[in-house]
Amino acid sequence: MNEKTYKILGYVARSVWFITRIVVACVVIVALMIVGYVIARDSANVYIIATEGMDLRAGVILKTEKDSSDLYKYFSGTFVTNDTEQKSSRYDEYFIRDYEYNLIIKSLWCNPWEGTADVVVIESIPVIDGEKPARNEEDKAESPPEWPRREFRISLIYENDKWLIHEITILEHLEPASTPTDEPEISPTPEGMTPTPYPEAITTQSTSP
Repeated sequence: MNEKTYKILGYVARSVWFITRIVVACVVIVALMIVGYVIARDSANVYIIATEGMDLRAGVILKTEKDSSDLYKYFSGTFVTNDTEQKSSRYDEYFIRDYEYNLIIKSLWCNPWEGTADVVVIESIPVIDGEKPARNEEDKAESPPEWPRREFRISLIYENDKWLIHEITILEHLEPASTPTDEPEISPTPEGMTPTPYPEAITTQSTSP
């Protein structure tokens, strides 16, 4: 082969290598986009199942949800069967009108290819509106027991083409959240008037006779 042929072959080889690199890069980018989409989609589904499922479970425990069959939309059959808190009688004698449910997501990890997900949350119900009806006129209505504030690990599995809560593990029992104290409001001073100063502490000093 002459020198010109070598140059042509070298040019072709470089062109093929350049095109191959572009194709490989495009394949990698598309694969990463697909992986990202799958993880984002399943993570969103896991978030919805965890938040709505835990809220529904609280309603069943508080006896505000009469139909507990909806739990199977969010929880596996094994979990519903073995959930002792859901079957507890702690609130049986209380009439619960409403409650304020709080669920804080601390972390969420989803592995769609293994069909598993873990969500770490802090659950609390700071307000439960209800009471135990008084049996007679002498008795007073009794407030319902406080809901414990706890940190959970919620484990989910992908079963029958949907995510379901399979296990709830208590990680830590937490103190009730403190209620912030409202700062006193200062009324605006009408125009032309001198604002009244805040009272200052008066220090007295006793003198010996």
